[in-house]
Amino acid sequence: MKPGIDANPPIAPPPGCDHMVQFYDDAEFLCRTAADFLAQGILAGQPALVIATAANSAAIADYLANQEIDVETLREQGRYASFDADALLPRIMAGSMPDPQLLQAIVGGAIEKILHAGNGHVRIYGEMVNVLWRQGNSAAALHLEKFVNELTATHSCSVLCGYRMEGFHGEAGARGFAQICALHRQVLPAEARPANGPRSS
Repeated sequence: MKPGIDANPPIAPPPGCDHMVQFYDDAEFLCRTAADFLAQGILAGQPALVIATAANSAAIADYLANQEIDVETLREQGRYASFDADALLPRIMAGSMPDPQLLQAIVGGAIEKILHAGNGHVRIYGEMVNVLWRQGNSAAALHLEKFVNELTATHSCSVLCGYRMEGFHGEAGARGFAQICALHRQVLPAEARPANGPRSS
């Protein structure tokens, strides 16, 4: 068994939990999907929280701008916030695993703060789990997903996670893929693309 892959079935998301996962091959596809997910909430008066790599966060903001959503004005109003996933991870880790108290203080605190700026529901796109998975720390990624399910049980939020498909090869990868799917209420498949088509980094 690949180190870090949990042998026990993961805890399923609670009833009514709005926790989705988007698998992807191409970063451009992922960012468009995340932007569409966030835009639906923003246009309904919901604030948005983005926890992504710097490149993906910038791309998502650009796609939102293409939909005539003024991200900077939303930031000034406290209705849009973003964190660099690579920079945030060290702040919520204790050794090789996420620390529940740090998660609650930093991530939970950000959610509670931004909730007050909208209509009582927040949309969140996050990819710290993908960063952990690609680093080979699958146990930490699964632990973080379980924390998200705890958050959705106590906070009014819709969460979309993103995972790159290249991290799921072989038997261990298939097992990890199944565990991630079990931790989400809805699984969105990766995009279809030509075998020799372009791929973003």
